[in-house]
Amino acid sequence: MTGSMMGDACICVDYEGTYLDYDEVGVTDESDKLCSECHRTIPAGAPHVVHLVMEEEPEFDDEGEQLEADQWEESHRECLCCSSVRRSLFECGWYIGMVWSMIRDHMDEMMPFEEDDDGDESWLDPPTKPIGPNGW
Repeated sequence: MTGSMMGDACICVDYEGTYLDYDEVGVTDESDKLCSECHRTIPAGAPHVVHLVMEEEPEFDDEGEQLEADQWEESHRECLCCSSVRRSLFECGWYIGMVWSMIRDHMDEMMPFEEDDDGDESWLDPPTKPIGPNGW
């Protein structure tokens, strides 16, 4: 396992369900899509990540061929920025759509902000700049 941006720390959740997650990086689409994490519009043609999930372990026949090959279903999409942040900080699990709030909660636990602190905490917020054609 590789270290993350925060050393060996991992912000993650324990998920008790069973599913397999597969993500396709660099996917492009002919129409605008929405990033499930920052909620920015991913413009048509911009590369992004599509997550496919399988609710249950696949079954195989006696010869090792997978049965019901169409078990993969699209779960959600991420812009390249959110995908990069998630891959760096959430190695063992996360809640879809909650990456940025989980980062904020984690940082608040690690370094609680003072109530009268007028410091700028906007670096903990999801990006708001429109996503460009290169996916960033």
